[in-house]
Amino acid sequence: MRAWRTCAFLAGAAFLLAGCAEVARPYVPARIGAIHDTVSSGAIEVSIDTDDRQALIGQPIMFRVTIRNTSQQALWVPRDPDLLFTWIYPDGRRDNFLREFADERFYHEGEAVLLKPGFQMTKFVQIKTYYFERSGITEFRALLHAGRNTNPALNPFWYGEAMSNGYGVLVLDSKKKGFLSGALSSAARVPAS
Repeated sequence: MRAWRTCAFLAGAAFLLAGCAEVARPYVPARIGAIHDTVSSGAIEVSIDTDDRQALIGQPIMFRVTIRNTSQQALWVPRDPDLLFTWIYPDGRRDNFLREFADERFYHEGEAVLLKPGFQMTKFVQIKTYYFERSGITEFRALLHAGRNTNPALNPFWYGEAMSNGYGVLVLDSKKKGFLSGALSSAARVPAS
């Protein structure tokens, strides 16, 4: 009987201790505006921003993607680079547009831009939100990718990947009118970065 009580006590204690373990929560966006955490590739820095700090579900969001040469030498970069946008919904779920990137490519001179040190170029990308399911802050990022250039006339040519800063946009459900006016006024109180 004593052995049975000891086993029951140990099993109960293990059960209680297991219940106290903390489950890691997913990252949930909480900031509207730019998040200054760009991951530089060493030579190229990518940043995103938008004039749309809030949008209704179904309304597209237009992002500016700035690609800047942070190296000490002029670099060729693709004129129309591969950009993959990713985002984190208000509930922590992650999503993106699926794209495959080429490992290498022969770039003609008209398909590339020579960026001098400190120079930058800007691209515009529109994100459609008609299938977003939830209101709240959604955090966006852009991944720039360029395959290795096989044209020896365009050297040095930047290739690899660089991740942009994050940018939070308050995305609201247009069907919830009562929520809309309250969310807009509370969003106005969120400090800009």
